[in-house]
Amino acid sequence: MCKGSGKPVIAKITKIVQETPRIKTYYLNYAMDAKPGQFAMVWLPGLDEKPFTLTATGKECAITVQCKGKFTEAMCGLKEGTKIGIRGPYGNGFDFAKVKKACIVAGGCGAAPIALLAEQLKKQGTEISIILGANTGKNCLFKKRLGKTTKGLYITTDDGSIGEKGFVTIILESLLKKEKFDCIFCCGPEPMIKAVFEICEK
Repeated sequence: MCKGSGKPVIAKITKIVQETPRIKTYYLNYAMDAKPGQFAMVWLPGLDEKPFTLTATGKECAITVQCKGKFTEAMCGLKEGTKIGIRGPYGNGFDFAKVKKACIVAGGCGAAPIALLAEQLKKQGTEISIILGANTGKNCLFKKRLGKTTKGLYITTDDGSIGEKGFVTIILESLLKKEKFDCIFCCGPEPMIKAVFEICEK
């Protein structure tokens, strides 16, 4: 098990899943115990090293990558069987042990760390409502995976191609009028997080 090692360990890509047109998940033949929300450093020899959220842990760990920029475009060109460097886990992760009822708000790539969190919350018996936002339906990350963790999955898209047209905050405000949550977890673009925080403050 990797325990925040200072040196990258060489691991092989065992499986690649195309999640959306621009996002892929890479499964590695390397065991890593981590909390939801923690990340790993990924090293491409001769190029660079970048942090990525862990979207699967245990006997095989996984990272989810959006193809955007020099490093990630190189990642998205890799094939199964390719070897890369990985080290971690790092970061504090989410604190959710005592949460009985939670609302999760995720926008865009923010669904990456949220997926593992939702699965762990379900495992411990937490009642969950999830609001998942994207610019369009085809970019709605982990829709099926998150749907398996809750009966309360709400989807919003900017163009209205699936779910409700508009922002995640519309659903959140509606839910808070009729529900009480122990905690609201949020991950996504900074303006979205700011808007969610301001709603929660009220």
